[in-house]
Amino acid sequence: MELSAAFNALFQIRVRIGANIGEVTVGNFGPEGAKHWDVIGLPVIDAKRMESTAPIGGLRISEHLYTILEKTGVVSSYFDRFRREAEALGSSFRHISRDELFKSTQVVLKD
Repeated sequence: MELSAAFNALFQIRVRIGANIGEVTVGNFGPEGAKHWDVIGLPVIDAKRMESTAPIGGLRISEHLYTILEKTGVVSSYFDRFRREAEALGSSFRHISRDELFKSTQVVLKD
């Protein structure tokens, strides 16, 4: 392996994202002298679990957040933009269906 390729591989960032929506608590938590700002609540825990199961470079969102995005038109807008860009690039994704793009899967989490 070439040195520059090895160096690039060493510093490659692998990102996963989990997103959820709901009521949380934001505050300065911890013992005196060691407090730090944090966000806590069930939506945060669920988002973290979704992040851990998302594909590298991917995003996993909760069904509740998807429903809200669908009601506000964000899902349709994103799908239309995705198809336009895929068509302009001649991508094999230019014929993707909405169901394929927003594939829903069940993830079983075990503690």
